[in-house]
Amino acid sequence: MNQPAQPLRPHQEVPRASGDRTTVPLFNSRDLFGDGSLVFIDHQGERYRLQMTRQGKLILTK
Repeated sequence: MNQPAQPLRPHQEVPRASGDRTTVPLFNSRDLFGDGSLVFIDHQGERYRLQMTRQGKLILTK
């Protein structure tokens, strides 16, 4: 269940309100969660918990 973190680098080009196009990261939740329903995200030295509910909704908590 706990596998070493691997860098994910998918991107999708999306239009901005100004009409310009830019490339932004796009992640599929299945790639993040795998067979589980919980991942941790390290952001600026703080650990966040991202959980997928039974209904498929996402909850992000500190």
